Amino acid sequence: MGRVVMMLGMIALGLASCGGTQAGTPQGGTPQGSTPIPAASSSSAPPSGPAGATGVLRNGRASVTLTGDLDATIELSSLAGLVAYAPAPGGFAIGWSDPQGGSLLTISGQTFTGERATSDALTLSLDTDVDGAAAFASAAGECTIEVATAEASSFAGSFSCTGLASVDGQASVDAEGTFEASG
Repeated sequence: MGRVVMMLGMIALGLASCGGTQAGTPQGGTPQGSTPIPAASSSSAPPSGPAGATGVLRNGRASVTLTGDLDATIELSSLAGLVAYAPAPGGFAIGWSDPQGGSLLTISGQTFTGERATSDALTLSLDTDVDGAAAFASAAGECTIEVATAEASSFAGSFSCTGLASVDGQASVDAEGTFEASG
């Protein structure tokens, strides 16, 4: 799970340049005394939330049901320690974890609403300790992610995956679930 948290950190740093507003800067404006920067090259980060989080998402939960080589329902009751989020046209890297820290669901990409298949630009990963440690990652269309809400302080949707292989190639699962995060 450590490599996923480290990967989230790298994604969050990259997403800081995707848009959003900086604390003290009005949406679409610039801080007093600075030169305006075109929106396409803006490099401001989303407003800060509580310690360990970036953006306005502070609470979250997700549920994952696995069938196949692993059969389980996993309840993830909080956001992981690192969250990067900016409403469209920004980006996001959001993780949900269980209280014991044994399972982590992470979804990252450009913020959108509607349905999209995973790709190099939209990824889903799941680390779990169900029946031993297993890590699954989708960036090649194995999963479809539907985002129903992507607002300033609310992000929610669902996903489904077919034939999602573990990173080590030892297991394959179908997965479905829901996720939500709010400010």
